[in-house]
Order: sequence, then C-alpha cells, then structure tokens
Amino acid sequence: MRRFTVGPEEFVTFQIAFVASDGFVIASDTKISDERCGIRTGSLGPKIFTPQDDGIILACACSDGADLAFQAKDKLFARLERSTPLPLARMWSELSQIGCEVKAIAAAANSQASGSLLVAYWDAGMSTLLRLDISREDSMCERVYDRAAVASDALRRVTGDRLNSSVFFSEQYYEPQRVVDDLIFLAAHTVVMAGKRNPEFVQGLEILKCKDGILYRLSKEEIETLRRRSADLDSKIRSTLFEREGSGRALDEN
Repeated sequence: MRRFTVGPEEFVTFQIAFVASDGFVIASDTKISDERCGIRTGSLGPKIFTPQDDGIILACACSDGADLAFQAKDKLFARLERSTPLPLARMWSELSQIGCEVKAIAAAANSQASGSLLVAYWDAGMSTLLRLDISREDSMCERVYDRAAVASDALRRVTGDRLNSSVFFSEQYYEPQRVVDDLIFLAAHTVVMAGKRNPEFVQGLEILKCKDGILYRLSKEEIETLRRRSADLDSKIRSTLFEREGSGRALDEN
C-alpha cells in the first residue's frame, strides 16, 4: 500500500473530520504558523473554508504546510466556480490533479514543507471525505468512501499532527451511524486534547457541520461551551483514573 511521507510542517496543526448518518463535521485548531528566515511566528485565524456558491455543499480544512494546503484550496474553489454543472463525481480526479500542480510549485521553490487538505462534501444525500497530501516530492489524494459504501468506523480522517495521542478519542468512540450533532463534542474534545498534547503548535478551535445538506459554522459562544465541557471531561477522567477503590466509601464514613 502506498503511503505519503509526513513532513515536519504536519505537526504544527490538527484537523479532524467525521462522516455522520446525516452529514459530516469538521473541527480544526486555529493557530497559523509561519516560518521565515528560520524564525517561526504564529497567529490565530480560520482554517475551515467553504465556497462562495451556496449551492455547493462542501468544506475544506487546511493544514499550514507553508501555504501548500491553502494553494490547493484556492485552486479547488476556483475550479468549482468555473465548472457547470458541479463535478462532484470527479472530485477525486480534480484534487489529484491539483495536488500535482501544487507539488510542482513547491518543487520549483525548493520548499521543504508538506501540507494536507481535508475535503468533505454532501451530494445526493450522502457525505464523502477526501484527504490531499502534498510535498515537493509527492502528492496523494485519498478517497474515504461514503457510509453507503463502507459501514465501518473508518469514515474519519485526521490531518496535521496525526501522531498526536488525542486521536485515541476518535478511534475509540467514533461511530458512523451517529447523527452529526452526536459527533460534534467528540470532534471538539479531540482537537482540544490535541492542543494539550502539542500546546506549542495546536491552539484554538473552530467547527463546521453539514446536517442534511445545510452548512453551519458554530458560533464563538457554542465553541466556548464545548471547550468548557472538554475541560470538565478531562478533569473527570483524571479524577477517576486516580481514585482508589473504596476511597469514596471511606470518606463518607468519616
């Protein structure tokens, strides 16, 4: 099986996408890292984008990757705007071609970076995920089949810091038969915990969901509520793990 070699830039971001029974959810951190002349700087900004055309039910999550993922996103949106009718059936081939084009740009610039683009779209009542990985040496587009084709827990993908131990939560608890609203907190908690494990590069949270063909970006208030729930859950897990058997009964007796 062909595998894409993860580059150093992959570890400075974290995104996750789930296919649900009625749509999809994408969650991302919001720290954008930039390295110039050997000096890395960071700022907060969006990494999840949607086309301007309201008739296109599609969302992209971009890793940093020295703008490689953002270049791929811009090329994809430009093609979607030019094409009528919408070529969703050709999405894999379109993304593969875009990956080759961005790879050539990176090679010409002698860039050492790598980047990834998560794409989720809704068409004919089904959700589909794709992940495009790009570096100056290679590009690979992976198609994650919709749940009508594969009824398994494999209908999820991570980009960025894929080795982050927070992916445990998605691997352990993700269930594809769940509806979108059931999966939002799982996605949020996974990203927040990714930031706990990699605080230097993974910060912030944004979430976009597609429910029955309608895209919705969670508000700042909703995000803050999810962050508090995540902190509470983390605290409860920690307390439970270090709670001695019978300790609660002994305290009650005193």
